Amino acid sequence: MVYFFVTLFLFSCLEVASKPLMGAISPMELTYFRFAVGFMTIFVVMVLRGRLCDLRALKAREWWRLAFLGILNICVSMTFLQKAVANAPASTAAAIFCSNPLFVYLFSLIAGDQRPRIRTAVAMAMGIAGLFLVTSAGGLSLSKGILYALLASTSFGLYTFLSKRSLKTVSPLCLNTVAFFFGSLACAAMLLVTGGSLTVPAAIRSHLPSLANFIFLGVGVSGIGYITYMETVERLGALTASLVFMIKPVVAAILAMLLLGERPSLPFYPGVVLVLAGSILLSGITERGAARPPSRGA
Repeated sequence: MVYFFVTLFLFSCLEVASKPLMGAISPMELTYFRFAVGFMTIFVVMVLRGRLCDLRALKAREWWRLAFLGILNICVSMTFLQKAVANAPASTAAAIFCSNPLFVYLFSLIAGDQRPRIRTAVAMAMGIAGLFLVTSAGGLSLSKGILYALLASTSFGLYTFLSKRSLKTVSPLCLNTVAFFFGSLACAAMLLVTGGSLTVPAAIRSHLPSLANFIFLGVGVSGIGYITYMETVERLGALTASLVFMIKPVVAAILAMLLLGERPSLPFYPGVVLVLAGSILLSGITERGAARPPSRGA
């Protein structure tokens, strides 16, 4: 369980650690640096474990599939998440993002991997009600930050759904190594095209607390965090590992209150509870559904 709690802490720090950096670096630039450093960290672990043979064993179509996953996760989902952090409270961005199991289930339903049931309808209703409470905590308006968080959650749900299929033939370590590489590469290309920078801003380099946050996000959250998450998946199973994302909103909210002085409004708390309950129900249903052959019926 050590890996589980380390992962929970590191992933819960993402929004809180990146929030103070938003004035000094753009969301896409931070995402690029975060995953470039994360890739180097994971690649070193892969070398030390003697797992480079996994990369050589990949077929051409698997390289393309993993490259797409990396671009979807890093260039789309994580960039939207950083934009959400820049435009909304860290605790709100974390709570909305962790509703991604709802979208994983929706994609599974569309693909025919799951069939609608009363229990899933109840879980979806709980999750949607929770999202409504969390997003309406600051008033009944769809702010830019909330919209970005919803886009991040939806795209990460698609990434998770597609990754589950890839993990049937590719190890988690191999998947993340390749995905991080191509995702970071695509992110760098987008920055060059849009006039972004591939160098660490002077405002971060010259400010020790900001530099510490910057390094922590790359090595800690994106590097060590993904490694411990993979260890959790291998040792405790995917369902137990997914609990990280369900408990994260609570831990992130506590960290945001302690470190950033955020004070969510009253609707935020029951909203988080409903999102957690709905996600837990859906994750259990999705996990059981994945154990049997996907349904081919309508």
